[in-house]
Amino acid sequence: MKFIRAILFVFVGLAVIGCEPIDDYKLAVDDYLGTWKCTEGIRNAPSYDVVIMNDDARQDGVMISNFGQLGSDIIVKAIVDDTEIVVPDQSVGDEQYKVWGDGYMKSDGVIVMQFAIEVGVEVWEVSSLWEKRL
Repeated sequence: MKFIRAILFVFVGLAVIGCEPIDDYKLAVDDYLGTWKCTEGIRNAPSYDVVIMNDDARQDGVMISNFGQLGSDIIVKAIVDDTEIVVPDQSVGDEQYKVWGDGYMKSDGVIVMQFAIEVGVEVWEVSSLWEKRL
């Protein structure tokens, strides 16, 4: 009887362990790298491309060129954490622009991004969708 109880205990223990959820796939910085077509909702600007590159200074960092259509020579730094991307407050373009924002990558691979660009006393608040170019 003890033997049957011991086997039953082990079997139930294994069954419980087998029912633990498996961690979902986590996005990495590499999932964000590449060229993205940005479509803005408010400024009525035509779609434009942004390029996301690796930031060698930070393991979780990326650099974005042409952010907010400011030009490919202006680089904005961002931090990636799984599905979230954050653009901390920073001045770019020889201090001409101040930018900040955040977004997330949806399960279909589209980035939903909200950001702001301050130019002098004017602030542009932008909602956009970024679709990866192949």
